Amino acid sequence: MDIRTKQKENCPLCETEGDYLHRDLKERLFFNCHGYSWNIRVCKNMTCRHMWIDPSPIKEDLHKLYTEYYTHDLKISIGPLKKFYQEIIEQYFCVMFNYPSRKRGTTKWIWPLLYFFPWRLPLLNRKIMYLPYVKDGRLLEIGFGNGERLGLLSSLGWQAIGVDFDQTSVNNGLREGLRVSLGDVTEQKYPDDYFDAIISSHVIEHIPDPKAWLDECMRILKPGGRLICTTPNNRSLGHSLFERNWRDLDPPRHLHIFSPASLCSLITSEKTRCTTSKVGASTLFDSYWLYKGYDPIVKKNQLNKFAYLLIFEALHIFEWISSAVFRVTGEELVFLVVKQR
Repeated sequence: MDIRTKQKENCPLCETEGDYLHRDLKERLFFNCHGYSWNIRVCKNMTCRHMWIDPSPIKEDLHKLYTEYYTHDLKISIGPLKKFYQEIIEQYFCVMFNYPSRKRGTTKWIWPLLYFFPWRLPLLNRKIMYLPYVKDGRLLEIGFGNGERLGLLSSLGWQAIGVDFDQTSVNNGLREGLRVSLGDVTEQKYPDDYFDAIISSHVIEHIPDPKAWLDECMRILKPGGRLICTTPNNRSLGHSLFERNWRDLDPPRHLHIFSPASLCSLITSEKTRCTTSKVGASTLFDSYWLYKGYDPIVKKNQLNKFAYLLIFEALHIFEWISSAVFRVTGEELVFLVVKQR
């Protein structure tokens, strides 16, 4: 596969020269581009510390990097026990985020038991991207992937639509009955001040020009509306531990790896908040296997299901504790922007 590239020696955000941080990285997760080496630079500006890939694939060839990707997995049918657990979670959303309650009986009394597992609450909040309910609210998910979150938010009462540049994801979404379209958000020509909420999970790091992308999001967001993005944190514990084997470097798909400061620098005219989440168990797990020289997807499939669940619970607890002590070391940044009225 031929991937055309261009050099990027200076920081794409502040134009400061960058130092090489990791050299000669290979694509190790989905093997969409053999025979290429990639470097990661870090901005010398200590108030920025943004990281980016150099050389960078050109925009016209980015689609070639997603011929195989984890978002192509279709949702798996669930059994009665898991369905009951999902009903408990929905009751939690109703109480904690003011969503309309549709379930009565057992789940109404059982959902507080979730508080006995506090390390799992961040995962639940992330399922709805930390969004409180807005009656008849319009929601846009950019990069909806397998459509699981978009379908959930639609079922909870949002007028939810999705846009994705991956044709496979769009085809799968249409088969699931979701309101989705193909392309970049900047190409959709949505009206000004249209959406009550815009969400994107691990998308902005794939965007060649994140500043222009965010400007478009702010144009179509209603005054008082929320934009919520999640993206890997280049100051995370996983990056410190595993360095060049950290999964979320993901060359060449991750064009940017943000620091809290570099992410907040993209929008200065609105009320913003950048925190870290505690949902990085899968990143730590995959990074360990990359460090050992294995394909993490293969290793997951080889593990006994019970052992896999135990390891994940242990990693969730570990990150929950470490992120509480060292607040900037979570694997994921959560970027919230509230548009001024």
